[in-house]
Amino acid sequence: MKKIFFLLPILMFWSCGEDTPKVAKANTTYEMEISGMTCETGCKKLIEKKMSQKEGVVAFAIDFEKSLATVVFDENILDTTALRENVSEINNGAYSARGLPQTYRKL
Repeated sequence: MKKIFFLLPILMFWSCGEDTPKVAKANTTYEMEISGMTCETGCKKLIEKKMSQKEGVVAFAIDFEKSLATVVFDENILDTTALRENVSEINNGAYSARGLPQTYRKL
C-alpha cells in the first residue's frame, strides 16, 4: 500500500508531461487556392474539419465557389508550408493547396 502512495505522485507528474498542445494565438492570416474539391457538402466540409483540428490553426474556412481557403493561424506553431502540406495529406492526397503569398498578413 505504501508503494502505491509513493508511485502516485510520480505518475501524476509524469502524466502532465510535454504532450500538452500549445494554445494557438491568432497572429497571421493566409489564403490558399484549394484544388481537387468536387462537392461543397463533402470535400469542403472535410477539409475545413480536418484543418480546423490542426494544432496552430485558429480558423479555417473555404469559399467553395472560388476554391479559396482563408486560414487564421499561429505562426509560432505552424508555417505556410505545413498548412499546404496538411491540406494535401487529407483524403489520401485528393486535394492540393497553392499559397497566395500576397495574402500573408500579420495581425
